[in-house]
Amino acid sequence: MIFDLEYASARVRVLRSKLLKDTTKQEIRDSKTKEELIANLDNTAYEAMFASKDIDEIEHNFNNHLIETLEKVTSFLPKRYAEDFEKYLKRFDLKNLKIIIRGIHADMNLKDIKEDLTGYGKIQKMAEETDRLTLETLENRLENTLWYQAYKEGLTNYKKTQKVLDLEHPLDKAYMDQLEKIETEPVKEFTKRYKRMIDIKTIARLKDKADEYLFLPDEKKETLDITEKDTGTLETHTRKALLIDPFGIGVYIEFMFRKEMETLLIKSILRRVWK
Repeated sequence: MIFDLEYASARVRVLRSKLLKDTTKQEIRDSKTKEELIANLDNTAYEAMFASKDIDEIEHNFNNHLIETLEKVTSFLPKRYAEDFEKYLKRFDLKNLKIIIRGIHADMNLKDIKEDLTGYGKIQKMAEETDRLTLETLENRLENTLWYQAYKEGLTNYKKTQKVLDLEHPLDKAYMDQLEKIETEPVKEFTKRYKRMIDIKTIARLKDKADEYLFLPDEKKETLDITEKDTGTLETHTRKALLIDPFGIGVYIEFMFRKEMETLLIKSILRRVWK
């Protein structure tokens, strides 16, 4: 059993060594053109993502790469961690729910919404199996899932305000509840820091309208000017809580968190420079 933990930990360390260095991330942030972005990702795990010149296909390649990495980690994850790791991975269901909600809110057709999904999770499969989705039919589809009560609450709020955030926030809380069910100290600390990270971003975005959407409302609230560099610092502080135990589940969550964050960073710059 100890050998299994050491072997799996060594495997994830190899994957971590292939993550982008801080200097490369800064070069990506500083990219002014698509040529610069591609050059800055040369000789990284992402250079093959640009085989196509179509931005939608490129984003699809990034999504596929992230899911392939996730499946690789799952293949050697110690069985003792499988149940808790799946709780963390509910974030992909959450992301897909938000994509569907925002797509319906924006009157997108279902085909385009499906193309934007992450490619992983139960919500992905649910969407693939349906030919019609409205906010009301989505509620029915979510019955008997962990998202049902949160979605029902959010939909009631949304109908009053027509604000997507009022529909999404209860779903965010439902996901945080899943994280809090992982009973290890590193993950508990990560969850607290993660809530704070999300709160800081919410305050920066909504200013004095943020209060009702905060996870830690009793902490000091400040309107902060969050730059891309500040966001990177926040993410580093948040994920480091997971590395206290070198053989614990936190090691796998920390890697996937970093992989997802750097993928989101690249995609955000991609949209900015691709012309």
